[in-house]
Amino acid sequence: MGGASGGFIASSKEVVDMLRNKARTYLFSNSIAPFIVGASLEAYKMLDESKDLINQLNANTKLFRTSMKSAGFRILGHDQCPIAPVWLGDAKIATELSNKMLE
Repeated sequence: MGGASGGFIASSKEVVDMLRNKARTYLFSNSIAPFIVGASLEAYKMLDESKDLINQLNANTKLFRTSMKSAGFRILGHDQCPIAPVWLGDAKIATELSNKMLE
């Protein structure tokens, strides 16, 4: 929950103590905002109430990955993951594609 706006660790005292001493990059991170916790909890409730959203996401993921691969693109990650990095292999091509997508 939270992403770049903060976060928390829920673990045993031993793990939290170890992270406080070893994970220096997170030592001064900000805590998660209360509204993000509330929104996240509501999203989890919605997912518990119906599997329709998950089923639609799975169908969209499969369609996107299959279509992109059929079009000749290299898609990284595993096929069930909705985060689908498109590997272009060239910064200039990536910039051009990004600009066209924004148009």
